[in-house]
Amino acid sequence: MRIRYTAAALEQLERLDVSTQKRIVDKMDFFAMQEKPLSFAKHLIGYRAYRFRIGAYRVFCDVESFEILAVVAIAKRDDAYKDL
Repeated sequence: MRIRYTAAALEQLERLDVSTQKRIVDKMDFFAMQEKPLSFAKHLIGYRAYRFRIGAYRVFCDVESFEILAVVAIAKRDDAYKDL
């Protein structure tokens, strides 16, 4: 599965410190290489999105035809669900 980051997600990622950025990108790459990457995610009830937990951060993704995992938002756990 390929990963595509939206402009908003890239902006949110750039605001984080470098070690957190690396951790999130590495973990998302790991998930994408798995046979069933969505087995590591939780489907958000009432939304088409999935949520991956990476430490204190939540990465919200949209799946497009099971070929592309589009990262749409990255937020710290405390603030992650405020704008849903």
